[in-house]
Amino acid sequence: MIIIYIQMGGSKKMQQVRSIANRPSGGGNKKQGLVPTGGRPGWLSNFIRTNAGGYFRGIPGPAQEVISKTVGEFNNIVITLQHDATGNNLYVGGYFTSYTSPTGVITTVNRIAKIRLSDGALITGFVDSGEGFINNVLILQLDATGNNLYVGGNFTGAGSYDNSAGGGTPKYIAKLNTTNGALDAGFVGDEEGFINTVNTLQFDATGNNLYVGGNFTSYTNSAGGGGVQRIAKLNATTGALDTGFVGGGQGFNSHVWALQLDATGNLYAGGIFTTYTNSAGGTPQHIAKLDTTNGDLITGFVGDGEGFNGNVNTLQLDATRNNLHVGGDFTSYTNSAGGGTPKYIAKLNTTN
Repeated sequence: MIIIYIQMGGSKKMQQVRSIANRPSGGGNKKQGLVPTGGRPGWLSNFIRTNAGGYFRGIPGPAQEVISKTVGEFNNIVITLQHDATGNNLYVGGYFTSYTSPTGVITTVNRIAKIRLSDGALITGFVDSGEGFINNVLILQLDATGNNLYVGGNFTGAGSYDNSAGGGTPKYIAKLNTTNGALDAGFVGDEEGFINTVNTLQFDATGNNLYVGGNFTSYTNSAGGGGVQRIAKLNATTGALDTGFVGGGQGFNSHVWALQLDATGNLYAGGIFTTYTNSAGGTPQHIAKLDTTNGDLITGFVGDGEGFNGNVNTLQLDATRNNLHVGGDFTSYTNSAGGGTPKYIAKLNTTN
């Protein structure tokens, strides 16, 4: 398990979490990948610590401590983490512009980095000194092959991604080679991508399609783009927009912070939104369940006017994928099958 905490003003403080990487059950020295969760941008630590060879004492605070092996530290906020397929290396995204290794080596890395967990060294050749993104990285998602890393965030404009193996000007979304960090221009090329922030990414079960959530209102791609409101389905190879899912200016009326896919292939979305426009849309309040083929709102889960009374920041399905855990700014939940007054966290049946 990776333990992450904030250090501000000399004390360690709990803050909102956007993305947590949990090691699946199992002990010993098995190399197991980390499973990321989706959620809204929060403020994670510029320190990354692992509990290998150490232990956790209490909840981080002025009088508590984490005793552990130190991986290293960044000079600014870390937002998102992804293990590689081997479990030996960690991809890191956020607001930072430099990394200090455990041996004290300081390297300029702009908002994305690859760290070797055995010794905390920065792995050069992926992103070298001075390379990376021009603005913040908010979400990382590795594909099933382990060869491609999808990146979402606030980056755009001239020189939005700099890499000696192949950079470019992707807008708010990019696909990188996990070995040399080269931009895959066949997915999103220069000046292609979204017109505003990408907050969350989620592959479907086949790995061929990528669902994207954020605050964007359109998408440009030579293989096929269009008007999409804060949610989109892209071909993971060509980057083409699937307008059969959401297109023609359809989608949500405000930010999507989190996406999750259940065992039967339905997509759950959480965020600030209170309206969803589609051939079968409605007024879900901050949470919705969508058909992944045609984008229709599944009203048997949350109907018109139903949902939470405040924003949903993060979603996580359990191992059975039949129960959905929800976190956010809410204090009540309305649903014809059974609502209540949960405070900031809730567990929902994925059927009703």
